[in-house]
Amino acid sequence: MMKKSELFAQVLAKLDRLLDRHVDGMPEAIDFPKHRAYLLDGHKKGLKPIKRPARIDHDDLIGIDSVKKEVIRNTKNFIAGVRAASRGRA
Repeated sequence: MMKKSELFAQVLAKLDRLLDRHVDGMPEAIDFPKHRAYLLDGHKKGLKPIKRPARIDHDDLIGIDSVKKEVIRNTKNFIAGVRAASRGRA
């Protein structure tokens, strides 16, 4: 099984490649280790750091087990380059 740090590094690397491909004119390079979370700013087409994100363990979330499983499956598929399953979309 893959360690969380390895999985996180792979997700960041893939997101970085996607952003390079789809976001024009980012004003500055992003120092990912500086912050734990980022928010995509659609107007500026860039990432904004979230300075104090709420820390919630996904195991503490109640009543969303099927959604958690789908997010985990889709994240693994994303890393593997497989298209994510869409729920309820045509």
